[in-house]
Amino acid sequence: MLGRDGDAKGVKAYAATLNKRQDIDHILKDIAQSAEFKKKVFSGNAPDLAQAYYKGILGRDGDPEGMATYTPILSDKANWVRIMQQFIGSPEFREIYAGRTVIVDPSLHYDEPCWAFLHIEKTAGTSIQRLLATAFPKGSVLAEHTDSLYRRSAGELSQYSVFAGHFTYDSVRYIPRKSVSLLTFVREPKDRLSSLYHFLRAHEPSHPLFTPHMALANEVNMEAFFSHKQINRSGDAWNHMTRAVIGARQWQLWRQYLTDSSDPTRNAELIKTVIHPEIRKRMREFAFIGLQENFDQSVEMLCKVLNIEKPDLKARYQSVEHLAKVDPHFKQKVEKQPVTPECDRIMSQLIQLDTLVYEEAKLIFDEQIAREENREDTRIASDLSGAGGSPDTVIPNGADSEAQYFQKAFSGLVQDTRLTPALVRAGFGFILGRVVSEKDLQAHLELPAVRDLRRTLLLSQEFRDKYRHMQPVPQPRPDELSGATQERPASTNG
Repeated sequence: MLGRDGDAKGVKAYAATLNKRQDIDHILKDIAQSAEFKKKVFSGNAPDLAQAYYKGILGRDGDPEGMATYTPILSDKANWVRIMQQFIGSPEFREIYAGRTVIVDPSLHYDEPCWAFLHIEKTAGTSIQRLLATAFPKGSVLAEHTDSLYRRSAGELSQYSVFAGHFTYDSVRYIPRKSVSLLTFVREPKDRLSSLYHFLRAHEPSHPLFTPHMALANEVNMEAFFSHKQINRSGDAWNHMTRAVIGARQWQLWRQYLTDSSDPTRNAELIKTVIHPEIRKRMREFAFIGLQENFDQSVEMLCKVLNIEKPDLKARYQSVEHLAKVDPHFKQKVEKQPVTPECDRIMSQLIQLDTLVYEEAKLIFDEQIAREENREDTRIASDLSGAGGSPDTVIPNGADSEAQYFQKAFSGLVQDTRLTPALVRAGFGFILGRVVSEKDLQAHLELPAVRDLRRTLLLSQEFRDKYRHMQPVPQPRPDELSGATQERPASTNG
């Protein structure tokens, strides 16, 4: 940390302290607060200081995401000791300097609730990571800007209840919990690619972690960048969001098939019959999906899902504008390049699956809004469920009676009741506000149960058109939608 051999007096004093207290944290804090350390290390700029933290405490170079996270914070002297304490308290530090971490039996925490945030690049994920780190108790959050869960033991991972990082769906399977509730944010795919390019281009060659992708972005325009073979098959560009939500292994198989095939008809059929249904099914497993372009509203909804207070997130910590103010290795100004027709065509080839992910995410987001806006409606429906009634009861005339009849049938313990003509008529009257035609009546009688009728009507284009600008509106019950958590059977190996 001081860049020199220890003097005899200092070594003797610290050795005595270590033998007595068995507390290396005390020694590191003492050195960090010394005038010599501040003079030799803190006198540098924030990026150099962040790199010094990584090398001095963890014995390695800082990773790009970690450097981008800590550099802005370390530009404020008041954060220096706090960030050092975070490094000292990290699992990586404990593993290096304190031997093996305390390992507990994963079965002790197997049934406890657990959250996992899949951080997709350039979707405001760093801000969400900060939110999670501050909202949950210290020591309960494992936050990283890599994907290293596979390198940790089940015993170590079982100590955390919140995970955040550049994980894919495959990575989450390493978490030894019966149920893991998944969270993520997505972004309009072309906008995400444009943001990625300008973010890489904003790095000066002097940046401590200047990568080949950054060099290429600095050398060529956006069209040439995404045409380059180094980029157009990479996980950062080719359907990057799909890779996160579907898992790296399945993503690799799809990429190989779709990029190697020269038959567009065959590819389109695979996407329609196999890939799109799989994406739709997988995304319904998430407990929450936010939209980067609706960031504030998404954060508010996420906090309600997590049952935490909404924090004040003033800065987008990974934005080029913010980093340009606090990091001297970022360009002060990066001219935004236009998307030419050819560039648009090239980008479209890279996001075919991501577009499906995004469109499904928008639909889920709208449903999340509807559920939140209609909590009171759900409460009223629950009250009505205690009023009794039979699915075969003749419906009295009047919209209120139809609403009560349908809500009784759905909200009680009879939501799996087989449909009758009376229930179909009530459903149309309550949800769509109209009389059902004979054709619609016969078609919807083929649905298995009341819950299927409700979901079908709520997701219909007629419902969207009717209630697009109206509040409140009915919403699907949470159990109508696919499960919000990722369920896995217990493993004999933990």
